[in-house]
Amino acid sequence: DRAHYTWYAWLLEQGGDVDGAIDFLREAQGYFSDEPTFFMSAGRILLRNEQVDEALKISQQAVNLAWGDNLLRAVALHGEILIAANRDSEMRSLVEETLAAQSAPGKLSVRTHGYREALEKLLATGTNDEK
Repeated sequence: DRAHYTWYAWLLEQGGDVDGAIDFLREAQGYFSDEPTFFMSAGRILLRNEQVDEALKISQQAVNLAWGDNLLRAVALHGEILIAANRDSEMRSLVEETLAAQSAPGKLSVRTHGYREALEKLLATGTNDEK
């Protein structure tokens, strides 16, 4: 169960074992290589622990694997990491392309609208544009 994997990794991180958390998620990535969840979870942990370069690599893998709402979530995470890396231009391009390509269903009560709103807010947050 994905939630148990990510929860256990969070517990390891909270206990001070960031490397153990990432190793555990890498093991899950090996078992479920087509599942973006474990890549996103590792990216979040790496970002929280200021390992931005590694977070960029792993969150890009999440974007490459993701589909549907998972893609919106993966792009939001990758965008946050791009901002942390002072790469706002890349974030803007990625988010704008994703929003243009991923339409939201009509008036259905689905999470897609919230994920799209998160991406739109992300566009408004970047301020460290690279030169």
